[in-house]
Amino acid sequence: MIASRDAHRTSLPSSIGEELRSTLVASNTFKKAYERGLSVAGIRNPSLKYRTAIERIRQTGAVQIQDDRDPEASITIAHVKRV
Repeated sequence: MIASRDAHRTSLPSSIGEELRSTLVASNTFKKAYERGLSVAGIRNPSLKYRTAIERIRQTGAVQIQDDRDPEASITIAHVKRV
């Protein structure tokens, strides 16, 4: 999961590495990625609820979710298989 922003950040990141570390999340389950992503991006009104999002990721392999009230807040979750 990658978020468009870190809603909990209080200052500008000092490097691109810090920005990536604060907005990327790896998870073993879709539910954890979904919940953590909403939290990191500060999404309170997701455009897709959990059940709809999981069905979409099963069909297409990726899903993007935005906040209905703040379109700049978004997350993208992609299914990645282990090698």
